[in-house]
Amino acid sequence: MTTAGLPFEREVRLRALADRASQNPFFLSDCQGSLELWKEAALEHVQRDDTGTITMWSTPSSYKVTDQVLEIDLETWDAGEDPTEDEIRQNIADLAAGREAVPDLLDLVDRLTAERDALTGLLTAYGIRADEAPVLTEPARTLLAPPTPVLSEPVGRQSDPPAAVLSEPVRRQSAQETRPVLSEPGTGAAGVYTAMLGAAELHATQQTWYAAEHGPHPLGDAAGPGGLRTWRGTLLRLGHHDLWAHAKHAAEQLPPGQDVHEMHHVHVRLRPDSSAADTGAPSDRWRLCARTAPGAVPVTLATIHTLEYS
Repeated sequence: MTTAGLPFEREVRLRALADRASQNPFFLSDCQGSLELWKEAALEHVQRDDTGTITMWSTPSSYKVTDQVLEIDLETWDAGEDPTEDEIRQNIADLAAGREAVPDLLDLVDRLTAERDALTGLLTAYGIRADEAPVLTEPARTLLAPPTPVLSEPVGRQSDPPAAVLSEPVRRQSAQETRPVLSEPGTGAAGVYTAMLGAAELHATQQTWYAAEHGPHPLGDAAGPGGLRTWRGTLLRLGHHDLWAHAKHAAEQLPPGQDVHEMHHVHVRLRPDSSAADTGAPSDRWRLCARTAPGAVPVTLATIHTLEYS
């Protein structure tokens, strides 16, 4: 099962793009007629405001060819001087902003999907199928006039408290009482609790990873040497591996007439609502997810297409 409304291959590409955008954000610079798009990690002397927006930076004196994504020299220095160059500026800004927005949009899709699944589970618990849920067809009636407010008797002013209440002075805490208790980092209860949470999350991820291959609801089916598995028409391996090496390995296992179409690093997770009552195929219990989702397992995935011969 995948996210509602997104064809599987499209979601694969969007998840991979969201992962790249989260790990390697871009920064657009428009300075003195030079329109440049950089990987943020390559910039130097970076300063940010309270919202995390970069306010000051300098470009590196030496950098890898992949650190600078794009560079365009314009005749104008400022927007509003030339319509054509204004459009170029806007197009590049839209591309950068669209890439940056993908993780947030997929997070929203995930939240809505989780709400839908929770509602479906609630309906199932009451013996109602989601496609049989009652639909309210009666139109809402509009009020002809606003309702008349109910005027109650005004609350009377409370009388002043007796003087005896005010006579006792307020006791102030001593400096010793107000001083915070400082414990050694990592040795207090908070440090132990944080370590326990981290260990629990790591254990859960390891369990999910193991379940992907050996659990009662495996991720697809074994498909050859090197840990290859088939899942929803793709060939994948658990973990993030070199894309081209994975593509070569996957292509060697394909029958004549099929070839690797695209390679991606994505994450998958076991559906939290999986149960014995779920009669779907084991592979349907897994879905694409965000890198930060609980129990997310990294996979290297190759989508397959059938060759067309003329």
